[in-house]
Amino acid sequence: MPETVDLDVAVRQRIITEAQAQQLRDLGTAGAGVRPDLQRPKIIEADDEPFQFVAGMNDAFMTIGVVLVMFAAASLSAFAAFGGDGLNPAAVISSAVLVVLTWAGAEYFTGHVKAVGPSRALAIGLAIFSAGLATSLARAVDDGMFHVYAALALIPFAILLLHHIRFRFPFTLFLAAFAALTAVILAVASAANGFAPVIDAEMTAVFQSSKYVALFVGVIVFAIAMSYDMRDPRRTSRFHLSGFWLHLAAAPMIVHPVATDLIGGWRVTSGSQFVAALVILALLALIAIVIDRRAILVAGFGYLGGALVYAVTQLTGSATTPITPAVGLIGVLIITLSLGWRPIRRAFFSAFPNLPGRRFLPPTDIDQIA
Repeated sequence: MPETVDLDVAVRQRIITEAQAQQLRDLGTAGAGVRPDLQRPKIIEADDEPFQFVAGMNDAFMTIGVVLVMFAAASLSAFAAFGGDGLNPAAVISSAVLVVLTWAGAEYFTGHVKAVGPSRALAIGLAIFSAGLATSLARAVDDGMFHVYAALALIPFAILLLHHIRFRFPFTLFLAAFAALTAVILAVASAANGFAPVIDAEMTAVFQSSKYVALFVGVIVFAIAMSYDMRDPRRTSRFHLSGFWLHLAAAPMIVHPVATDLIGGWRVTSGSQFVAALVILALLALIAIVIDRRAILVAGFGYLGGALVYAVTQLTGSATTPITPAVGLIGVLIITLSLGWRPIRRAFFSAFPNLPGRRFLPPTDIDQIA
């Protein structure tokens, strides 16, 4: 009977489907004389949020090479992309060529070799070059035509979405989420202005209102991320990686607008803002622990730093900004939370064993079937 990791590799390489892999797991359990529905769930022991930037040194070398080639290709086409006013056919063609070449690289490194680092670099390059293509086309319209900009912003989103459909590469969803956010912000700004050109004097109001659009999009991205997580609570397939990247994208979209309204920015300068920052961080920590996603807390680190700077300033009475102690305290807090993550989750679910939707959440060592 193949090991779970072998089945996961087979699914990623499209040798078998996820459903077939699960049938093989159930078959192995049945062969051992244990009904699949009575099998004890596998407890995630090493890292319940697996993640890697590169798969090894050879992967890292390939990534460096891919980045250098993309940089050289982009540099060669830069003269066309930034030359002249209005629609520049050379800029459009060069951007389109870069998109096609990057996609061709993905066909090999992502589709055939399954190299993690180069695939991620190529996905970033595809996002940049497709955004460059949209920007080149946008130069054909008058300034401030945000409804046209919004339509053109769908180009990188569509390309990235097609990339994910073609290669099932989870990281692409992270990039696609921000591409979608850009298109929605531009569309809402245009609609709010009656689809008339947005003049420079109105840009400040546009950007101020964009945070509420980001909050709306962030909630949708978070919901999609949870749908991936609920399909794979034990994190044995690529669904959990898709959830990871979508959570990482959703967190700043949700946290920044809320914190900006309650705190007023990254700098905490009053007691009420300090309390608001702590409440936000406590809610983030609670959500992260319940759904077992540390990525959510990343978005709160900046506000945590602002709160700690304020606290240290009040305790020491120093007139200067005590950045170093605050950074040190953040590090200690992160280490403490990392070491205590599992005990905290166990304690939480021991206190709330009947939490709605519990069966869709990642297991702990208290989740056992009699």
